[in-house]
Amino acid sequence: MKKKATKAKKVIKKPTVKIDSIQNVITGLNTAKKDKRVNVNVSPDILTQQEAENLYVADATARKIVDRVPEEGVRKWFEIYNVTPEVRNKFDKIFSDLELKTAITKAWIDARLYGGSALFINIDDGRSLEKEIDYKNIKKINSILCFNRYELFPTTNINKDIKSSNFGMPEEYTLSSSNAYENIKIHHSRLIRFDGNPLPNRFFISNNYWHDSILSSLYNPIINYSQTHDSIASLMQDFRQRIMKINDLALMLSNDEENLLTKRMEMQDLIKSIFKTDLMDSEDQLEILSTPLDGVRDVLELINHRLVAATNMPHTIVLGQSPKGVLNNNAEHQNRNWYDHVSNQQEDVLRKPIQKIINLIMLAKEGATNSVIDENLTFVFNPLWQHSDTEEAELQKTVAEKDKIYYEMNVLTSEDIRNNRFKGNEFSLDTVLSESPPQKDQPLTNNE
Repeated sequence: MKKKATKAKKVIKKPTVKIDSIQNVITGLNTAKKDKRVNVNVSPDILTQQEAENLYVADATARKIVDRVPEEGVRKWFEIYNVTPEVRNKFDKIFSDLELKTAITKAWIDARLYGGSALFINIDDGRSLEKEIDYKNIKKINSILCFNRYELFPTTNINKDIKSSNFGMPEEYTLSSSNAYENIKIHHSRLIRFDGNPLPNRFFISNNYWHDSILSSLYNPIINYSQTHDSIASLMQDFRQRIMKINDLALMLSNDEENLLTKRMEMQDLIKSIFKTDLMDSEDQLEILSTPLDGVRDVLELINHRLVAATNMPHTIVLGQSPKGVLNNNAEHQNRNWYDHVSNQQEDVLRKPIQKIINLIMLAKEGATNSVIDENLTFVFNPLWQHSDTEEAELQKTVAEKDKIYYEMNVLTSEDIRNNRFKGNEFSLDTVLSESPPQKDQPLTNNE
């Protein structure tokens, strides 16, 4: 009798979660039960205001990391070009009266510390603060104030117009500061935002339309650095330990002779302090043990390197010294890279805010240009890297030779060269061409 053929059951295998394409059930590689990495999850922590302030105030390294880039970025400030000396002097006076350098430095530092800040431009334009600036009726800029992100709360009025320059951002903010008597609504046009570490859009929105403190991602490296150095400092206090082996110690303790033992130890310390020696019974023993420090230097270097790598700042800036084995020319190369980094930060962070303030000053009736926008006006950040006298002389010679070539090619006029190189307080490498093409009529002489 033939048996009925049975259908083979289809076995459905459950997918195995792996962190890469290799799994070994014998060694446990990438298996959930034996490989701890499989169950490791990344949980981003955004520091609260209190946590960021505590770290900033208590830890000198954290403060340096927050402050150093803004302080370096405004150190040499900027120069305005393509204006008359009279107009430049007016700008300089207005900048001084508004304490612009101080305000921008604070806004930049607060943005790095808290994740965001804003400059409030106190404009006299006849409108209330919750209204957009009336650019045609600006009388003057009265003051510039800085507020951090925990003092400015975006309203629920979010710009939905994709054609708007403010798309996806709050149209107004509510100022709730300890310095203000009541909550004040301010239109976004009257604020100049400074942002911290950029967050993905989902995190940005959930973080109340502000970005993150730079200390959030640096928290562990900073804490590890500080705790490691503090632990080593504590270790040095107990580097040498005196151990006295007292005969019948257990018997003395069992007979409630703690006072006698304490008195004996006090006398021992007194004798050691006065006579610089140790006295004891012949049956007692004294040993001096030293704490081994093998490998401590290697651990310190690893901790230091992790901190430097996380900050994106040179070793010489973060720790005040060159790393072990680095020659002087390499250290100088690091410093040049550092100044290049700060220069890039100037362009990314400061270019638009400064340009907006300059434009508002030009639009003001009591401004520097009497409500006229000068399209030729430009500003240049002064160089951060300072050349030696010899290097500066060589640089100017090279630039002069290049300018002569451009002059002979009918690209620059002698006036262009003079205005670009020597119009500011210092020799400048930046070149802005005049509107009309140069007319080559005579060779460039040394007198020009």
